[in-house]
Amino acid sequence: MESNLYFVSKLCQLSKSLAFSEGYEIKGINFYPIKVKNIYEFYMTVPVLMVKQDRMRDKTLMKLPYLWFLFYAWDNAGKYERQDFSFYMTSLFALIELATGETQIDVHYKYNNSNKLIQCDLVIKEVEFNYKEFEYIRDIILQQAGIDWDNNFVNEDAERAVQEGIDFENKQSGYIAPTLEDLLDLTSMYLHMCVDEICNKFTIRKFNNLVKRMASFEDYKLLRGAELSGWVTFKQPIPYWVSGFDKSDIFRNENKNYKSSNFMKI
Repeated sequence: MESNLYFVSKLCQLSKSLAFSEGYEIKGINFYPIKVKNIYEFYMTVPVLMVKQDRMRDKTLMKLPYLWFLFYAWDNAGKYERQDFSFYMTSLFALIELATGETQIDVHYKYNNSNKLIQCDLVIKEVEFNYKEFEYIRDIILQQAGIDWDNNFVNEDAERAVQEGIDFENKQSGYIAPTLEDLLDLTSMYLHMCVDEICNKFTIRKFNNLVKRMASFEDYKLLRGAELSGWVTFKQPIPYWVSGFDKSDIFRNENKNYKSSNFMKI
């Protein structure tokens, strides 16, 4: 008989995974927050979880459950003449391996006589996950990395216009986005830790949160110092650096820069 604490801990599993960088168990498979040492591999593969399915302009692709869509697009990359489709399953399997440490990853699928996909399950170490369970896995991996992903429809032209506006503002101000190497060096200097130590101890989520906190703290010190000097008066109170961050939103000006958005926003 399981203890009461066990059931309470299960209810807290997601919060503990995010706060303490612990694993999250689904059907006996543990999904772990990915470390900074694998950040390049992660950002190369994670776009497979964020494909804008509603922009495919193909009814078959648009109506499939997301896992089925990835497999069907990959299996028919030649038919659609889309080279990017041919990397979907490679990226997905590599990402699952990063998150679980398991290498036995496959899909079980079935077509009917009309060549219609009627079954597609993700298999990890002989444990099958259907398309609904895959959506849960997808959400856990993104949350463990601290990526705010909104699957709601966003007009493609509007999104492009916003990005062009951001690029123009950055060019006018002379702002150059930092590279990962830049951020690692800055964090190393800030914490007085070597880069190797940061890469092995920090998860991607914690690293991104730390960089945002560093920026928030330095901004607060600068603005608060200017305010206390008496030479500057601000129309609104300076946000205290010990506060939460809003979820990123491409249509909100305050979230258009690096300091208040996800690191290397995909």
